[in-house]
Amino acid sequence: MALELISNLGKDEKQPDGRFRFIPSRELQEFFSSLHIVVDNLLSKSHFHVKKNKVVRNCLKQLSADQQLRNDWFSLTNEYAYPKPVAVFVLEKLCTMCIKSKQQVKREKFALKPQKGSVALKEELRGKWRHRTTK
Repeated sequence: MALELISNLGKDEKQPDGRFRFIPSRELQEFFSSLHIVVDNLLSKSHFHVKKNKVVRNCLKQLSADQQLRNDWFSLTNEYAYPKPVAVFVLEKLCTMCIKSKQQVKREKFALKPQKGSVALKEELRGKWRHRTTK
């Protein structure tokens, strides 16, 4: 049912390269615009420093309590008469996808994305530390 709901919110168009691209309806595009604004406001630099790996979960928690977002979503999906749990499931998946992509953009913007070399160095140091403590 969730896939059926998604297919009602846009259409798949075949691209010249043979791949299909989902083209959202105008109403869904408007919803995404408002969702991106809300998520952008929730993801500040302080979230990354204070909450570290809980950024996505905390953002989802705040979005789940956003009554305006839910009202906008239900007004968009009500015409298809799907049960509310199906609509909420699709909303959660869309919000998670939006948050994760925004999070990546913000990490790059704030220069918080770990460098591969620094991660390797941390692992190397961690290994040496473990080796010393087991002797």
